[in-house]
Order: sequence, then C-alpha cells, then structure tokens
Amino acid sequence: VTAPVENALARRKAIPLNVSLVDPHNDEAEVQLSDAMDVQQSILLEVWDADFPRSKDFLGEAWLPPLSSIGARRKDFVLPLRKPDFGSMAEPWPSREDDGKKGWDVEQGKEEMHKISGEIFVSVSWLFPVVAMDETDEHAPENMKDRAQAEQNRHTGKLSIKIDKARNLRRADAKKGRDCDPMVFVWVRNDSLRQWRKRPLCKTSVINNNRNPEWKFEKADLELLTGAYESRFPPKDVGFIPAVMELITSPTAKRRVE
Repeated sequence: VTAPVENALARRKAIPLNVSLVDPHNDEAEVQLSDAMDVQQSILLEVWDADFPRSKDFLGEAWLPPLSSIGARRKDFVLPLRKPDFGSMAEPWPSREDDGKKGWDVEQGKEEMHKISGEIFVSVSWLFPVVAMDETDEHAPENMKDRAQAEQNRHTGKLSIKIDKARNLRRADAKKGRDCDPMVFVWVRNDSLRQWRKRPLCKTSVINNNRNPEWKFEKADLELLTGAYESRFPPKDVGFIPAVMELITSPTAKRRVE
C-alpha cells in the first residue's frame, strides 16, 4: 500500500508561480511622504557686484522658503537681503563660505556703501514628485535600469524659479562714482549631508551700473533629488543627478542592486 503512494508523490511536480511583492509594508509610501514634507534641499540666492574680470563684491543674500511649503503653483516672494551668518545657530542654516563674504558677517561701517540693503523679487514653484507612485506602479518596469530610474523619479522634484528684479541694492562702486553691477547666483545646500554644491544651480546676467536691476531671468524644471535620497550617492562637480545616472547605469551598480 505504501509503494504506490510514494510513487504518486514522486510524480508530483512543483507549479511555478509568478508572484511579485511590491513594498508589502508600504515603506516606500512613508519615505515619499517624509520627502514631500522635508525635502532637505535648501536654496540660497546670493547677489554680487560683478567687477569683472578682477573680482566680485558681496551685495547680500536671501534664503528661499522651504520647498515643501511652496508647492506646484507659482508663488511670489519679496526677500530682504541680509549679511551672511556663519554661526552654528544661523537660520535656517549657516551661509555658504566664500572668500568674497569675509568680513561681511560683521558691521562694515556707517556709510551707506558699507551696509547690506535692498530686497529681491522672485517667483518659485516646486513640483514633487515628478512622477506619482501610482503611475510607476501601474507600469512597473522590468529591467534593472528602468527600475532604478523609476525609483529615482519618486524622489525627484522640479524647481522653477524666476528672478525678476531687486531694489535699493548697496552702492558698492560709490568710490568710482557708480552704483553697482549686480548679478544673482542660485546655490543648493543638501541639508542631509550639510554640504553645498560646488557649482551654482543657475545664475543671472550682469546689469551694469544699477541699484534697481531687472533681470527677468527664468529657469524652469530644474530637477532636484531630495536630500536624503541624494545622500546615497557621491557628489560630483557636475551635480548630483548626473552622478546618480552614472551610478545606476554602471555594471558595478547593477551587480550591487542585483
């Protein structure tokens, strides 16, 4: 009686099942919600008097509000320019270090030309993420490169910024009988790494001899990874997102993920 039963069991074959478990604990959704509420990327606007080709003279700086508070609908801001603050208790963060800022964190003098003044007018929008999770889940990519790209998209936002004008800037070139030649640099700080990019995200042109310049400069769809996600990858001079793309397409990265 035993032998036929054993033979019957031996003839049974395993049935292959195509089962895919996608984030069963919903961890990715929680991470994305955290990224949306705290992007961990801060934007600093620096205004300089461009005394080319010799040097630049600092005119002031202003932080954008947190990206998570801006949203996809464009908002207008009038940001007062201020002197740099390199202290550990600076709000929201310590200023970017630059030789041209040395001495400007203290009072320079009583003359108007020695005081940071003015404000800058900007319009900003922040779209996050660039692709919603439900969109990527509906069309789940099959190959490793596409899966890595889909994962990156969930942690990527798009910044659009318009630097319209500035008013009442410091008359940096008063000794030359002129006003100033202002331009604006936009810098990104990864708050997770506490690290600045080595190159500005973008910059305006120079407006010559004008304390009330109007740049009408606009840059749209500047992609930024969230600070926490970006911190997984080594920074490079060319920027973080190209570094990520290089990493996820390299054979070493593919073996690591696999």
